[in-house]
Amino acid sequence: MLNENSCNGLAITDLLLKAHPAIANTIISHCRSKGIVVEIIKGANDYWCRDFLPIQVTASRFVQFVYDPLYYKHAFYQSLKTDVKKLCYNPRQEVIKSSIVLDGGNVCYYEAKAVISDRIFRDNPNIPKHELIDSLIDLLQ
Repeated sequence: MLNENSCNGLAITDLLLKAHPAIANTIISHCRSKGIVVEIIKGANDYWCRDFLPIQVTASRFVQFVYDPLYYKHAFYQSLKTDVKKLCYNPRQEVIKSSIVLDGGNVCYYEAKAVISDRIFRDNPNIPKHELIDSLIDLLQ
């Protein structure tokens, strides 16, 4: 797995751009000045695209997990849920699809490893823990 500082692009939702243009444009111009590709994601209902976009594993491989965390079962949060299938963005690399429910915001990078909170077990109650761990190791190598 890549270190987070080795990722080769940045995604920002159009929602962030509309709601906080000064912040978003500062981030965009700084990244572009450093040669970092910035993609504007259209159709999101939440600012935090890290939660629902594919996770970069290598320079050319990403993994798309199912974005359906338990807190979206509560009516209060329903309007924030982003349907990944309806997003307007063009992944430039290979995207492997996984049936594992995982909020990308719960993945922390440590050196060349991923640290994932134990919430993954609550979000995937039908997958035995050892199978879930084995699958994550395979997907994130």
